Parts: sequence; C-alpha cells; structure tokens
Amino acid sequence: MRQVYDFSNAKVRCHAAYYVAAKGKNPTPKEKYEQLQLLLAEETQKYDDMGERKQGMHLGLKKASKIAGLEYDLKLLEPKKYDDPLPAGAKSYLKRLYGYLKYGKWSATLEKGNKYTDKGKMAEPAAIELVNSLDNRGCIKNTECFFNDLIEGTPDIVTEHNGLPYIIDVKSSWDWETFAENIGKPLNPLYWWQLQAYLDVTDSEQGEVSYCLVDTPEIVINEELYKLSKMMGALTTEAPEYKIAEATMINNMTFSDMPEIERRLLFPVKRDEAAIQRLHYIIPKCRDYLFELQEMHLTGYFTDKELPILSEIEEI
Repeated sequence: MRQVYDFSNAKVRCHAAYYVAAKGKNPTPKEKYEQLQLLLAEETQKYDDMGERKQGMHLGLKKASKIAGLEYDLKLLEPKKYDDPLPAGAKSYLKRLYGYLKYGKWSATLEKGNKYTDKGKMAEPAAIELVNSLDNRGCIKNTECFFNDLIEGTPDIVTEHNGLPYIIDVKSSWDWETFAENIGKPLNPLYWWQLQAYLDVTDSEQGEVSYCLVDTPEIVINEELYKLSKMMGALTTEAPEYKIAEATMINNMTFSDMPEIERRLLFPVKRDEAAIQRLHYIIPKCRDYLFELQEMHLTGYFTDKELPILSEIEEI
C-alpha cells in the first residue's frame, strides 16, 4: 500500500537555508519581467524627451523600434511574470529531505562524511574553548534545537553580547591552507544564510561565525599517518624517510604553537530582515514542492512544472 505523507508542517534545517533561499545566477521570469518594465519605462521617457522633430529622425525611429521590441518581450513574459521557481539547489536538498521525512532515509554518502567533517565534529569543543579564551567567555556547546513554524536548527553557542542575545557558530578548518583561504574574503554565503536562519529561530539580532584553527584530534592524525605509510610503502614506521614525512604531517595538523589570536577569523553577522523574509516566503513553496515530489513518486509521472519550457532549454 502506498504511503502518503503530510508535508504541511515540514521545516527546513538552518544549515540548508542557503540552498533553499539563495537565488541562482540567472534571473527568474518574475525578475526578468520587472527588469524589462524598468528598461521600457526608461527608454519611453528618453523617446518622449526627444520631441516630435527628433522622433521622426533616424535616432528617434531606432528608439521607437527598441521600445516596440521591449513591449513584445514583455508580452511574451506576461503569463510568467509571477513565476519565482525554486533554485536547483533547493530541489536537490528537498529530494533528500523528502526521503528523510517520509521514510527516515538520508544520503549514505553524506552521513559517512570525510576527514574534513570528522575533524569539524571532533574538534568542536576545542574550537569553542579557543573562542572562550579569546573573548573571555564561559560558553558551552548548545544542545537545544530552536525552531519556528518554518525553520529549525541547533546553533553551536547561544550567549549574550552587550546584554543582547548573541549566536556563535564555529567552523574548524582542516589545515592552514583551508584556514588561510578565508583571509580577506567575505563570509561564505552558505554560512551567512545559516546564521540568518539561526538569528530567526532564536529571535536574535546579531551573531558571528568564527573560523578556528585547532589541533586535529589524535584519531584523525593516526588515520592520516596510516594512509601516509601505505602511500610511501614503508616497511616500518621507523624508516628514516617515513619519520621525516610523519613529523611534517603532524606539524601541519597541529597548531597549538601558534598565537591563539592568530588562529581565529571572526565574521560578525547582523540580522537581515530581507533575507529572513525571503526564507519565510520560499519555505511554503518548498512544502508545495515536497507534495509535488510525492505525487510524481507515487504516480511515476512528472508534473508540468518539472518539464522545461522550449524557449529555456538552451539555458538549462
């Protein structure tokens, strides 16, 4: 017997906020329509300002032709002017969420993780300790899941700053190279959106993302050393060439010899109401898509919304 699940109250996790809310590079039909409207208004104003004499000349005729072309393009877009489709990344995430909510199944590949995520999870207490030491805080790892009608998530740290609620999310970099990549750059949009979602569910106004460079846990180092010995074909871990490579690897995976203040990159994040409104607007559409997915899954057919429009095939 086929199972039918009610996605009416499905929530998006804070870490997935970027995937569902961030817009793609190409404008949506709604955005294209609005852009054309503005351009048409500008070109029409320029044409009107020419006066009748210039309008009858070559430049005026050329401007009139351009206006006619814009009006034609607007007419073509008219049926789609309210379309604001979900980004491709949102659909990919929602297909995974569909399986999790309905069957309790997730991606085995994602669950398995890798050495980077392993360090991130295991080194989190050390990263929080580094933040506490630098900011003279006494924060502990938060385990409470915060939620509203649309979003849910568990921030790393929920504390106060200047008497106001303050959210801290820590990221443990794998090594110096991955840490240094973020120097002089704006915060990764993935983490910016995650913070916006945290600020929403905790009803907070400000927070931060702290990239931390802390020692790699011993179990992870040992796994990497084992791979190193296999790669080198070392008959014994006492071989001189292996000992040199081992010392180099351990040095590149531990950072306690560096000044604490130089092992953190701090990115302040303020609440952005436009971003939060975007989340509140898009998540009901995500729920609609979950229902559409279920219909396609149970019937074995695509919905019309899943089929590309002929004029857009070249863009896909």
